[in-house]
Amino acid sequence: MNTQNLADQLERAADQAEQIVAAIAHRLSLELDSMNALLDGFGGADMLDMIGTEIGSQLTTIRGLIEGGQIVPQFNSRLSQEAPHLSACDRPLRIGVFPTAANPFHWMHLLSGLKLMAFYKLDKVIYVIAGSDYRKPDLLPADIRHRMGQYILRLFSPLFAYSPIALDNALDGETNIFRILQLNPRQKVDAFYIAGTDHYYRYNPETGSPDTIQKLEIGVEGKIYGYDERMHSIAAIFLGRGEQAPNRIDTFLNTQCVQRMPFEASSTSIRKVLAGNDTLEKLAILPYSVFWYIWRMALYSLSCTCFWKAYGYHGLKTRG
Repeated sequence: MNTQNLADQLERAADQAEQIVAAIAHRLSLELDSMNALLDGFGGADMLDMIGTEIGSQLTTIRGLIEGGQIVPQFNSRLSQEAPHLSACDRPLRIGVFPTAANPFHWMHLLSGLKLMAFYKLDKVIYVIAGSDYRKPDLLPADIRHRMGQYILRLFSPLFAYSPIALDNALDGETNIFRILQLNPRQKVDAFYIAGTDHYYRYNPETGSPDTIQKLEIGVEGKIYGYDERMHSIAAIFLGRGEQAPNRIDTFLNTQCVQRMPFEASSTSIRKVLAGNDTLEKLAILPYSVFWYIWRMALYSLSCTCFWKAYGYHGLKTRG
C-alpha cells in the first residue's frame, strides 16, 4: 500500500469514526437537555452534568478506537433465530453480553456499556433483556420491557445492539450467552459476560444455588448449545458498587472486576419516584426517552395527572 492510499484509508476511518460518534453524542445530548427541561426547578442538574461528562469522555475514547481500527462496531452478529445469517469478519469479534431486566433502563446500564467498550476495546455491547421471572413481582411483562429497551438502545447504534433471545423464555443470562454464540458458529468471537459483583460467586450465599462463575464454567465444560472453544471464548466482567474488590475466586475463566460509575442508580429507586414516593430529582438517572415511553404507555401505574399532582407540577415538557 503506497503512502497516498494509506493516508486516504486513515482519512476515511477518521471520517467514519467522527460520523458515528457525533451522531450518538447529538442524540444523547438531546436526552440530557430534555430531562433537564423536565426537571427544571426540581433538581437533578448536577447528576445530568456528571452523566454528560462521562458520556463525552467515553465517546472520545471510542472514537479513537474506531479511527485506529481497534474496534469495528459496524460489524454485526446474529442475535436471534429469525435474523439472517451474516458473513464472518476476518478477525475475532470482541463482544460484551449484558443481561438486564431493564425494569426500566437507566443511565448506569448505558454508561457501563460505554465504559466497558472503551476500556476492553469491545466491538459491540449486546443487551439481553430478560424474559419472565417469577421471583420479581414488580417486573413488567417481557414484551413491554423489550420494546422499551429497543427504544433507548437505538440511540447508541451501532455501538450497542439489542437481542430478543430471552423474550419468550425464562433462561438466565449465563445460558443466553451460549445461545448467542450458537447463532454465530462461523464467526470467531471473544465474548465477555457482564454482571454485577453481587454475582461474583460460585454459589449464591443466600440461596446456595449456582451463581455466575459456576454457571459459566458448567457451560464451557459441558459445551452447551454446541459451544466450540476453537471458535469462541468466554470471559466475565463484574461491575462493582463499592471500593472493596470481592475476594478472588479460583476459576479457569478470565474474570475482571471494574468499578461502576461514581454515583448510585437502580431501577427500584426510579420506580419509587414514578409512584410519587421519592424526590423528583432522582429521575435524572432515567433517560428522557425511557421516561417518555413510560408516561405515554402509562407504565408502572404512572398516569400524567397523578404523577404531576404528587409533585405539584402541571405540565409535561417535551422536546418539541
